[in-house]
Amino acid sequence: MDLIDSIGKLLTPGFFDDVNSSIINLADLLVPPFANNTRTIVVAGTLLDDIQPLIDQFKDLDLNSLIKLIAPIVIKLSSLLDNAGKLLTTDIVNRIITLITKLSDLLTADLLSDISTLITQ
Repeated sequence: MDLIDSIGKLLTPGFFDDVNSSIINLADLLVPPFANNTRTIVVAGTLLDDIQPLIDQFKDLDLNSLIKLIAPIVIKLSSLLDNAGKLLTTDIVNRIITLITKLSDLLTADLLSDISTLITQ
């Protein structure tokens, strides 16, 4: 009888309202975007397991030395990209494309063969 009394006390209108609300909320969790986001997180977690050996190799890395080593390269690369951005305007790119298009008509197999013969002599 104690089990039936306990179940009887549990089965109140509030209990059924809570169960209904929980089922609705659970259903909301099983549809996009939450389901997709959860799947992405789980996949990312398995990817972390796959790259853990790589991460372990970097744990003893001296970052200060690495930064000092690559800083000059990054500065030069940044300067190079900055200058390239200034030089490669839309107008210049269009001119280069036009020039290559015109030259492609002149560069025949015979001409390239003749040029190759001249270069190797």
